[in-house]
Amino acid sequence: MTGFTKFIANVLYESKIISEDEISIIRYGIEVFILSVFEVLSIIVISIFAGNFAETLLYFAAFIPLRVYAGGYHADTRIRCYIILVAVYVIFYAVIRFVPPHSYIMFLTAAISVAFSVIVIIAFSPIKNHAKKSGYSVRSKYRKISIILLLVQVVAIAVLVFKIGINTYLFAFILGQLSAAISMIAAIIKNFLRGEAKKDE
Repeated sequence: MTGFTKFIANVLYESKIISEDEISIIRYGIEVFILSVFEVLSIIVISIFAGNFAETLLYFAAFIPLRVYAGGYHADTRIRCYIILVAVYVIFYAVIRFVPPHSYIMFLTAAISVAFSVIVIIAFSPIKNHAKKSGYSVRSKYRKISIILLLVQVVAIAVLVFKIGINTYLFAFILGQLSAAISMIAAIIKNFLRGEAKKDE
C-alpha cells in the first residue's frame, strides 16, 4: 500500500497536477480511499446475505459523501476502524429490521435524525483530523461542499416524504446521514480528549 500510494502521488507530482507540499496529503487520501472501498464492499457483500442490499446502498449513498467532506471519527488502527464499521452496520441492520415501516415511530425518528444531522454538520463541518493536515482554503472548500451535499439530501428527503411518505428505503438513507453526523461528534470528543491528555503530559 505504501509503495502504491507513493507511486501514484509521484506520478501526479511529475505531471504537475499537485505540488510537492501536497504529496503526503494525496498519499494519505489515496490510502484512506482504497481501504474504505474494501471495507464498504465487504459490508455490501454481508448485506446481500442479510437481505437488505438496497437499504445498505442507500445508507452509504448518504453517508459516504458527507463523511468525505464533513469529516468524522478516525480510529487509530485500520482493524479498529473496520470493527467500528461492522458494529455500526449491525446497529443499522437492527434499526431497519425492528422499526415498523410507514409508522409514526419511523417518521418521528427520521425527523429527529435529519434535524440533528443538519445542526451538527452546519455547526462543525469540516472536522479537523490530526492525520490530515490542510490549510484554511481547503477546509473552507470542504465546508461549502459538505453543506451543499447536506442541503441537497435534505431537500430530496423532504420531497420524497411529501410525495410517497416515509418508508424503509428512505429511512435507510436518513440513517446514513445521521451516521455521518454521529461520526463527527465522535471525532470532536476524541480530539477534545486527546487535547486534554496532551495538557496533562
